[in-house]
Amino acid sequence: MEKSGKASAADKVSNNSIKDNGLRKGPFREYFPIDYNDIKGTGKFLPYYLDFIIGLFISGFYFYRSYPQLNYQSQEILESENQILLAIRHYKNGEFYLGPYAPFGIQLFSLLPNDISVLRVASLSIGASTVFFSYLGARRANMTSLVSIIFSLSLTYMSIFKVQSTQLSIDNLFWLYLTMIIYSWRSIKIYNPFSTKWYLHYVLLSFSLGSIISTKFLGFFTLLWIISLSALNFWNIISDVTLNNKFLIKYLLFCSTMVLIIPVTFFVGSESMLLTSWKNDNIEYSTYMSPEFKSYLRGPFKVTENLHFGSVITLRHVESMGGYLHSHNFNYESGSGEQQVSLSQNETDKQNEWIIEHESAGFDVSSRNVVIENGSKIRLRHKSSGKLLRASTAKPPVSEQDYTNEVSCTRDEDYKGETDELWTIHITNYQTDGKVKPLGSIIKIRNVGHACDLISHDTRLPSEKFTEQEVLCLDPATQSRTHFRIEKVSQPNREGTKMVFFPDENSMNMPYYIHLLTEYLSKQYKYNYYVVNYNQKAEYTPESWPFFVFDKKFESYIWLSSTLGLGLFVCGQLISFLRWNPYESGDISVQQNSDPIFAEICYEYLLGWILHYYPFNKSVVMNLDIILYFPGFYFGLLLLAKYMDGIYKWNRLSILVPVAYVVYIHFY
Repeated sequence: MEKSGKASAADKVSNNSIKDNGLRKGPFREYFPIDYNDIKGTGKFLPYYLDFIIGLFISGFYFYRSYPQLNYQSQEILESENQILLAIRHYKNGEFYLGPYAPFGIQLFSLLPNDISVLRVASLSIGASTVFFSYLGARRANMTSLVSIIFSLSLTYMSIFKVQSTQLSIDNLFWLYLTMIIYSWRSIKIYNPFSTKWYLHYVLLSFSLGSIISTKFLGFFTLLWIISLSALNFWNIISDVTLNNKFLIKYLLFCSTMVLIIPVTFFVGSESMLLTSWKNDNIEYSTYMSPEFKSYLRGPFKVTENLHFGSVITLRHVESMGGYLHSHNFNYESGSGEQQVSLSQNETDKQNEWIIEHESAGFDVSSRNVVIENGSKIRLRHKSSGKLLRASTAKPPVSEQDYTNEVSCTRDEDYKGETDELWTIHITNYQTDGKVKPLGSIIKIRNVGHACDLISHDTRLPSEKFTEQEVLCLDPATQSRTHFRIEKVSQPNREGTKMVFFPDENSMNMPYYIHLLTEYLSKQYKYNYYVVNYNQKAEYTPESWPFFVFDKKFESYIWLSSTLGLGLFVCGQLISFLRWNPYESGDISVQQNSDPIFAEICYEYLLGWILHYYPFNKSVVMNLDIILYFPGFYFGLLLLAKYMDGIYKWNRLSILVPVAYVVYIHFY
């Protein structure tokens, strides 16, 4: 290894000679030298690029075997493919779109002709490339060629993999980036720092990380995996007393740039390209966005500078997906039995319109231009029905608690109201003049008669006819759930009414565009959870994924072998831990004379499995497909392959046992 950046270890540290187990003695603890993998020859390929040739042959074989399936498939587009084609079409046409995908995969597929046959061939090529990098990644993990071939070929027998490879799929692209990351990380570990190959593989790793987080949001857990491994690797490196500070600082800055800064910049760049591509509004999706976002798509809104009594308005709930305060000709089946109040997702519904009335019944708004201020008392009359918004002692239909009050519309257009129908407006964001600004002011509306705040939450009404969000009055209330904005305003033209544009030109700066980007990402998640997958449950829960049984016995054994690999490693480590003597020198692998590289690689795979599986167990979305477990399955299968490789190296004839078993299962 080139010793640049290192002091002369032989001259300065006489007791630092490498032991049989590879450990060196440091001033505080033992450590593995930075060139340990190079000394041991870990993960070195066969000569003359033979491993690349083998990998290309395996991937080519898979492409050749799977290509006829593309011809057998009809031109009928699958539902999953149709969602991707819809996203591609919106992107090409510059139309705003909310979907479950990060943009990079859509942007890549949009470069190809809009022909499903061509796109399926491209997807199959991606699948074949996944097989190629799977083989190379196994070889970099110091597995023999035979075990690496068996591992990579086993993927091609999984129906999940075959189906996604022969149809237009974003998951297929995600898996390719994952295998590229696993390959490039292990390559970085075996090359000397700051060598040409080390640089090249870091570039590949950085590109793959940027691509994976820009293709699916699950990729951020892959990024977290690499960041964790990089931190552990640096922890070991700083123990090497032969490395000077200049080397360590250079190493840390370079790795941080490649692992974190460039991938995140890649992601922001991809999202920014999407943001700037929107030239046309699409109200089907923009209805869920904030006024700032709508103004970006539609142009600045011209509104009155201040809000006046007598105005007809729509009230939008800030925390909800397109939540407009709404009422319709349908009464509660319980409680007060009065007209139902809810939040509607339909921006253009006339039932969202409310008239702001003065608290005094005899107040003539037609001849007076009175501005509504912070603390003003108002009444809200539903324009379509003429009824007043009211809070009562009745309990709401879903949140039937002692501290909750039902919100309804009561009486008729001649009713002037009492304290139950009287509300106080409070401005919650900072304003110098204390006047309510359409679009600009964030307000909460407090009922005078019951001293409770108007709120809504994600819970929907139980009615089969109306599945809108429940509105209630609550004290104390979660403050963010009490926030509303006045989005649309119409009022008679009066002298002295000043009109302004929202947002003004001065506010359209960098924080404005950052706000647009963060809002879009947030609404993507909420749209997928609250709109697309609302009240839907998958047949199989994430807890059952590792133990799933397929129709084909051979496929089930491959799937379950991934879980077996995880179990074998965990049990093996528990036994080793029980035999470990903490008072002796060296970690567990050193004391028990086992291969430390084996343990390191297996722990990397175990952490990868945890980060790509555990988050789904905490997901609020219940409609999760088992296809999401494939990355976890992949890490588990790598663990089993590593164990098989260890047994094979111990006794070459041992490979005949699993081969015979596979042949038996496959043919009989």
